[in-house]
Amino acid sequence: LNHIRKITSFLGAIEVQDIGSSIRFKHQLLADHPEYHGYFKVHKIHKGGDQDMIRKNDFKNYLLRPLFLIIEMKEKV
Repeated sequence: LNHIRKITSFLGAIEVQDIGSSIRFKHQLLADHPEYHGYFKVHKIHKGGDQDMIRKNDFKNYLLRPLFLIIEMKEKV
């Protein structure tokens, strides 16, 4: 999960507070997107201690598309 946080911060997304065990990110380039409205999130799994992980399917279904959208929008700007 720390690698995901590094990637999102490198792209300019910030982590915002969310309820439960999900992690929510905000990015200004996605603010006008009809599906995301500036936010995207993923569910984290607690492995004990300070180890937080996400499932491969969750990454593919919930994080990959918005990250690619941010990269594509940054290329256009």
